[in-house]
Amino acid sequence: MSGFHVSSILPGSGAPGSAKVIEDPHYEVNGKPVIVLSGDDDHKAYLLHAASNSVSDWSYTSDILIDMHHGTIGGISFADVNGDGNIEVFVPAYTNNSVFVYTLEP
Repeated sequence: MSGFHVSSILPGSGAPGSAKVIEDPHYEVNGKPVIVLSGDDDHKAYLLHAASNSVSDWSYTSDILIDMHHGTIGGISFADVNGDGNIEVFVPAYTNNSVFVYTLEP
């Protein structure tokens, strides 16, 4: 993935942040997992999905999960915290002192 934009020139600013694989077969396409990605200082969080069902094509498409337009998105976490079989995704927005919670459905 490319095309990240960081508006700050301060030391330590950068993008992207950390990526995590959702290791749950309900969210896979032909064994290719969904990936959550912190944009860090590009103010966004992303959800990456396999672009193809082909076992030989490992290209991904990205959807913006959240765009804060300013500030830093921290490391994203996920789990099925309420036992309903769906993954909840936790996106920390440090500048806003907020954590956004999304539910993924297979």
